[in-house]
Amino acid sequence: LGLLGKKCSMWAVVTTIFPPTQTIRDLGNLTDWCVVVAGDKKTPKVYDVGEGLLGHVVYLSPSRQEQMPYLVKEHLEWNHFGRKNLGFVYAIHHGAQVIYDVDDDNVLINPQQGPISHYLLTETQQHAQPQTQSEVQVSWASNDHHLLNPYPFFHPTANHTQTPTTNMWPRGFPLDFIKDSNTIHTRRPNSNPNPIPKPTPKPKSSPNPWAPGRIGMVQSLANHDPDVDAVYRYQKG
Repeated sequence: LGLLGKKCSMWAVVTTIFPPTQTIRDLGNLTDWCVVVAGDKKTPKVYDVGEGLLGHVVYLSPSRQEQMPYLVKEHLEWNHFGRKNLGFVYAIHHGAQVIYDVDDDNVLINPQQGPISHYLLTETQQHAQPQTQSEVQVSWASNDHHLLNPYPFFHPTANHTQTPTTNMWPRGFPLDFIKDSNTIHTRRPNSNPNPIPKPTPKPKSSPNPWAPGRIGMVQSLANHDPDVDAVYRYQKG
């Protein structure tokens, strides 16, 4: 299997051109997690995470990637972030039921606890818990616009202050709509189809209990330096 003969149900997937960071070491120290790092042509030839982490961190060097049986490798360029796709396939091939897609400069808030995964339980964990314990509260968000700006739901603050703001948008969000309040209006599912007349700093949504198995993906933002575009940085900087 390439990982000392063992599979993991929870994998962190990284691609990098840098030596091992503290994030990689923190993830590698987690008992329940394994890490796969997809290297690139610019990654150091020796990727040394230390002897203590060899059982939890797999490094896919360029030469090793060339030998892998996955057809997707024929469609991936070198010196490109897309090398991470080989990491995803490798993790799935080696038992992943939960994947933590992360950059190696994203520092864990609680290194000893690891990624937030309590609402993405594996099948084994779900069967081991009563349904009442394995349900989590989630929120529905919807509007009548063809775009939805999710950032206001994270209750962001501007310029490293504690001042709430709704004027924040994800990288790639069409700039023609960044001031369109309808992109953050929400309504309760199966109720009034019209959006809320006035936006609020904290858009409302409808909480519902869901079993973790029904949640396919959890998106989060980095503190202090979220994933925003150059226009936002220029405007707010």
